[in-house]
Amino acid sequence: MTPTAVLPPDPNPHTRWKSLTGRAASHTRSPWRGASLALLALLLVLGPACEPGHPAPEHGAPGNPATGTGTPGEPGAALPAQPLDPAAVSRVEDLRRVFTPISPTSTSDKLREWRDAKRMLLEELQRGPATLAPAALRAFAAEPTAADEWRVALLTVAASTDRELTRPLLEQLSLTYDGQSTLGVRNEAVRLLALSSPASAVRLFGPVVLDPRPNVTFPPKEQMLRHWTSAARAIRQPVDETLGRIATDLEQLPDTRYVAVEELGRERDSTRGRRALETVLVESGSDGLLRRKAAQALRDSLPRPELCALLERVGSRETDDAFALFLADMLSKNCQ
Repeated sequence: MTPTAVLPPDPNPHTRWKSLTGRAASHTRSPWRGASLALLALLLVLGPACEPGHPAPEHGAPGNPATGTGTPGEPGAALPAQPLDPAAVSRVEDLRRVFTPISPTSTSDKLREWRDAKRMLLEELQRGPATLAPAALRAFAAEPTAADEWRVALLTVAASTDRELTRPLLEQLSLTYDGQSTLGVRNEAVRLLALSSPASAVRLFGPVVLDPRPNVTFPPKEQMLRHWTSAARAIRQPVDETLGRIATDLEQLPDTRYVAVEELGRERDSTRGRRALETVLVESGSDGLLRRKAAQALRDSLPRPELCALLERVGSRETDDAFALFLADMLSKNCQ
């Protein structure tokens, strides 16, 4: 068991539940592989959540998703293994009740109270005992079509209270489409893995972010790159080489290159990072926004004399009138 810790929330919560269906593409893996197999293995380990002396429901009887009971062959079907901690199951049910949506016509104060209640109980459970993780994971596996917010809350509790138990599932959700989990849930799995098991995230996400055109659907690559970068910094692994390769790779998607350029701006002492940013800055084939981001990243990382000399040199050879005006504006604001 590992110590419990509250994982920080998504820094951009307003984008968490944004629909990602437009990014879907064809999948080359069977939907019964990957995360589905991880969930099945997890269910075999966790087993039923029935209290001692209370048998699982008979075939066809309604089951409780949080306790993992239901019709055999369906999500949450009772499996022969150790029962879950009843107290942990009860706490997951408390969380379920709090996350149950209230009427959209409720007054603003009621909506605010509901949001605060969700946040406070979720944070409380993140500091709870490791026995919460199996109960949360059982509920997650039993409800593959539940709302993203609820499924992410369950993953958050599990990753915070027992990261090692949760890590295989987060890895599978991050890298494999299971035919059920949404890209929103998978993106949150990427974030949680980077926070709770950064070494694993660095190892797994590195090849993905470097591949400009993967033949399977991953969570948004720009978000995966951000989480890979934060995980690598957490374990003190250099990021400048990988970010430099992505920033200068013309085959990478623009959004992924934007993130690489922005993150390189934080690598103030990296000669490799500076060379990559200068390459993007003078790249006439790149879009104007990427070149502007490179100039801004250099502004934030270079000593002022070096920055001014670079801007003057690039500006004197610039053929794009709009970008030349941008460089002139940077010179007037930073080099006078």
